Amino acid sequence: MRSKKGISPLIATVLLIGFTIVLAALVFQWGGRLFKDTTTSTTCQGQVSLACASDVQLAISKIVYDYSLEGSITKLEATNLGSSQSIESLVIQRKFADGTIHSIETPVSLPSGSSSSVASLIDSIIFTGTTQPTCTKIDSILVTPTISVTTSDGITCKKTCTEQTQTISNTDSNRYLDNYDTVCPAP
Repeated sequence: MRSKKGISPLIATVLLIGFTIVLAALVFQWGGRLFKDTTTSTTCQGQVSLACASDVQLAISKIVYDYSLEGSITKLEATNLGSSQSIESLVIQRKFADGTIHSIETPVSLPSGSSSSVASLIDSIIFTGTTQPTCTKIDSILVTPTISVTTSDGITCKKTCTEQTQTISNTDSNRYLDNYDTVCPAP
């Protein structure tokens, strides 16, 4: 009877070294890809954050809020006072006295140094699908610009520049107008 022998120590060593090399190559490839993706993402986010802080400056000169049209903004005059960055959209929030906030993102094209009556471009800004009664008095309107930056690698990052949020209170009679007293009955 022949005795069965295991693999020779030489073959076992060669196999172990081969498996180790293949495993090391896989880990090296995965680590390189992870490093590249992380640095690319960090670079992109860093550039868009820098643009938000230094190249975007939003100014709101007037807001007209209409309670008769399911609570919509019929006029929003905005100016991009920034040096070089265009604003692509505005996140508009209406805040009620009880703390409830309704948001909508409105696409706009507001190049640096330009002004626009944003609500006129889209007829009006209507907050659809909200549960707040029409005559619930709003406390303030917050407007936040959103920008996009494309890196030298061709990757585009989008960011809502919360540090540039403009808050217009309902008591700011120079910039805020509404028809609450004429539309909504006194309690």
